[in-house]
Amino acid sequence: VAVYASGIESQSTETKGTVLLENAEQLQNYTKGEEQRMDEFIKSLKDAGVDVVISGGSISEIAGHFLNKYKIMALKIMSKFELKRVCKTVGATAIIRTGPPLPEELGYVESIKVEEYASQKLTILKTRDAKIATIVLRSASPNVLDELERAIDNAVNVVRCVGRDPHFLPGAGATEIELAHQLQQFGATVPGLDQYAVLKFAEALEVVPKILAENSGHNHTDAITQLYSEHQLGKKNMGIDVESGSIVLDAAENNILDHAETKKWALRFTMDAVLTILQVDQIIMAKQAGGPKGPEGGGGARDAD
Repeated sequence: VAVYASGIESQSTETKGTVLLENAEQLQNYTKGEEQRMDEFIKSLKDAGVDVVISGGSISEIAGHFLNKYKIMALKIMSKFELKRVCKTVGATAIIRTGPPLPEELGYVESIKVEEYASQKLTILKTRDAKIATIVLRSASPNVLDELERAIDNAVNVVRCVGRDPHFLPGAGATEIELAHQLQQFGATVPGLDQYAVLKFAEALEVVPKILAENSGHNHTDAITQLYSEHQLGKKNMGIDVESGSIVLDAAENNILDHAETKKWALRFTMDAVLTILQVDQIIMAKQAGGPKGPEGGGGARDAD
């Protein structure tokens, strides 16, 4: 596979010129010169072992004729982003010159075929040891399709984050309640007015299990109370049960986990936002600009005269 970032066509000159043709033979030789150069270029691709040419620009009719003559498949991709993804998929280097590619600039694919899904034709490139893959999602409605896309995006990001940090925490609000429980114990030892700030910070962490309890149909007051009682007994993995009739469950045993690094950055960004708001000591209200108000009824000085 050879990937050309520019189009496969005859390059025009930078300056304008005038060609004087005196007879029909000169006209035929003039057009034959362009065809000969394109023929030599496409033949050099075939000699280099190229079976597929991917172009990032337009493909002229003469180039298409000789590509068909030498049985070379041509694929046009106008998007620079998609062209870059194709280069990573096939392992090729985008070529910006018009000439035969070097061996290290060529890529490889096992198969290229066109398949139709939901009345749309898709060009599918298959290769082994590819670092990029495409997931095709299909749905009956746009809303469900958006939810599927969001779920796939979250799953891919989780896998990417796990490659950096493989640590997880119990989910279902268990981590937030445990942090709130430990902050309450710490707040009881803080003297002065700082104790109120620590206790309010612990209370703010209850919002995650509270929302989970409300969305699952539980009474959030009973859910928070039962979670605190379980965590005081040392059951740090207890969280909100959103599926069965019980209020709490062991999140670790039910494989309900949150990524530790993601949870840490979420808490850090939350604290940064709160500190930024607390640093605001004055709010200036913007007033509507304009000159003095005119008389009622829209009349002016000329109307009075």
